[in-house]
Amino acid sequence: MEKYQIGKTVYQLTFVRFLRVDKRGHRLFKFRCSCGNTLVARGSGVLSGNIKSCGCRHIAQARLQGIASRTHGLSGSSFQNVYYCMLKRCYSPKSYNYRRYGGRGITCEWKSFDEFRHDMYTSYLKHIAEFGSKDTQIDRIDNNGNYSKENCRWATRAEQLRNTRRNRFITIGNKTQCLSDWIKQRGLNVHSVESRLYVGGWDAVRALITPFRKHERRH
Repeated sequence: MEKYQIGKTVYQLTFVRFLRVDKRGHRLFKFRCSCGNTLVARGSGVLSGNIKSCGCRHIAQARLQGIASRTHGLSGSSFQNVYYCMLKRCYSPKSYNYRRYGGRGITCEWKSFDEFRHDMYTSYLKHIAEFGSKDTQIDRIDNNGNYSKENCRWATRAEQLRNTRRNRFITIGNKTQCLSDWIKQRGLNVHSVESRLYVGGWDAVRALITPFRKHERRH
């Protein structure tokens, strides 16, 4: 693991410590960004240059692109907000959903808002024409893949839920049902269970039946 040397700085990120190997065999590390923030990311993603900062670079660039977007009338639009929210999920440790996205190594492969607009705006307009903007959400086809033209589509809320990892089927005792139904039946908090599964690497049954501690949210 010499290439993952603690203290080594790549672009704006410095290796702080090794955390664990995820389910796909990727080494996860804690990094410190030059802006002062910390984040958890794949070491390979940082060394390859796919991840260069905690997200401050992307968010700052997005703001500049947002100013530029006024020339084509998208500033403050729902479409532009989709792009900003993607960046926050992938790159901002302060984002509530960061641990399920950036914390797992999920990145946004669009380098600017203009790139995103070029690839996705036409299909976005077609989708909202049929379903409306409130029921038009960006959806990753492969839940373990990045946000990219090849891995993204527009979907309704119902379609997105059918594609979510919560639809995996789990057997406890003599009963088998999808994860989302187990969570609802047992009165558990979705994000707390998902944190155990996708951040902590827990077995599904253990994540559902183990009592929650005070620092974990049950509801």
